[in-house]
Amino acid sequence: MAAARIIVIAVRAPETPAAVPAAATLLTAALAMLAAQPTAAHPHVWINATVAPVFDDQGRFAAVREKWTFDDTFTEGVGPDLDVNKDGILEASEIQDAAALGVLWFVPAGYFTRVNFGGEPVATGVAKDFTVTIPGAHMVAEFTLPLAAPQAVTSGAGIDVFDPEIYVDVQFADPPIEATRVPPACTVARREQPNLDPVAVMLIRRLGLPADPAVLSDPAAGYAVRVAIACK
Repeated sequence: MAAARIIVIAVRAPETPAAVPAAATLLTAALAMLAAQPTAAHPHVWINATVAPVFDDQGRFAAVREKWTFDDTFTEGVGPDLDVNKDGILEASEIQDAAALGVLWFVPAGYFTRVNFGGEPVATGVAKDFTVTIPGAHMVAEFTLPLAAPQAVTSGAGIDVFDPEIYVDVQFADPPIEATRVPPACTVARREQPNLDPVAVMLIRRLGLPADPAVLSDPAAGYAVRVAIACK
């Protein structure tokens, strides 16, 4: 890959209360919570993700391959940290060291990815085949997240990619799903979901407000990157 020249930039950083006292109390509590946790109300990093379920030769769901494209502001902002020799040029080896150098410190071990079978979460292993490139204005990270144990999809499976703290906003890329490693007996599609705002869902949970049990029990309620897998 050709060397990429970097640019150093600065980081960007109702009715009357008398008529609705309960609403005013709720609003005050919500604002206090958002003030105490600013990252919850304002994403700092934006990612467009392509999700690819991976099946093994026995037809079992075995891993998730993901491609993340980061926003241009984040890409430009981390350039100086990646430029280890400070020559103003990012070499391929420096870019590949992105994770080791800590510029992805906000990414958890599970890579914001939740896998479930029949609605129940399953464990995933250590990510592998991790690569980082900067082919243009956007840093791209690709990796494979294996399931702790491959499983046959008998009652449906799902993949959700989201940051529950909303420090990172994850949306589907184009294409959103890549299904070349899925057997013919299975279908993969974006999961249908209510049009909910993730910040509102977070506040409902943290303030203990009454809500549909489906919202309260679904960790990914309101988030965008949700994939459904069904096999015959």
